[in-house]
Amino acid sequence: MNHDLASTLKATGFISHDQLEHHFALNIANIELAPGMLHTRDGLWDAGQYRRGGHLAHWTLRTEVFLAMADNLVAWHRAAPLESLVQPDALLTFVGQTHPIALEVDSGKETRGQWHEKLQEYQLAPQDWHVLVIAKGQSRRQSHLRAWLCQDAPRPWLLIPSDPLPHNWDWHWSRPQNSRAILIDQLAGRTRLYLLNGNPIPTQSAEQLLKARRAQIHGYERRHSSDVYHLILL
Repeated sequence: MNHDLASTLKATGFISHDQLEHHFALNIANIELAPGMLHTRDGLWDAGQYRRGGHLAHWTLRTEVFLAMADNLVAWHRAAPLESLVQPDALLTFVGQTHPIALEVDSGKETRGQWHEKLQEYQLAPQDWHVLVIAKGQSRRQSHLRAWLCQDAPRPWLLIPSDPLPHNWDWHWSRPQNSRAILIDQLAGRTRLYLLNGNPIPTQSAEQLLKARRAQIHGYERRHSSDVYHLILL
C-alpha cells in the first residue's frame, strides 16, 4: 500500500513527531499542512479522526504497525464494516494471507478484565477472522497476554512484540483453545443476558437480531454469574 505522509495519516489517523522525523525525515515546522491535517503538540492528526486526550501510545503503536506492514498490505481499514459486531484497531488483508486479520495493539495499559471482554466479543466475529496482537512491554507482559489469548481467544491468534517489529512476517497462528474456558463458565452456572435499550430480551430474539445484522453489541459487562450484552438496533 502507498505509505507517503498523506496516505499514512488517512489510514492511521495520527503520526507522532518522532515518527514524522524517523519515517518521513520531516519536522512539523517545515510541513505545509494540507486540508484535513491538524497539528497538535503531540503530532499530526487527520482532522476527521482527532481524539482530544486520546490514548496516544495506542495511536502511535497502530501507526508504527501500519508503516512496518505497508509494503505487504493489500488493504487496511481503520474501522470494520458498520454492521460488524466487533471493531478491532484495524482490519487488514496481508499479501499471502487469504483471511481478514483483525489487529489489536496493546500499549501495556489494558487489564485482564478488559482483554477478557475484548476477546469475548470476537465470538461474534466472522469465522474466518484471525486476531493479530502487537504488544509493547517486557517478557512478563508478553507472558500475561499469551496466557489470556490461550484462555479466551475464540479465533486463530498470533502475538508479536512491538520492539522490534519484524521485517519478515511469519504467520504461525495459534488455534483457539477457549472451549475449556467456556465449559468452566457453564459449569459455574454462568448465564448470558441480552439487554435492548436497557430491557432484557429473550436470548433467541437477541441472537436472531445479531445474525440478521439488525442489532450490534454496544457494551459488555461480566457480572458475578452472568455475561451481560447491551444491544442497539441498526
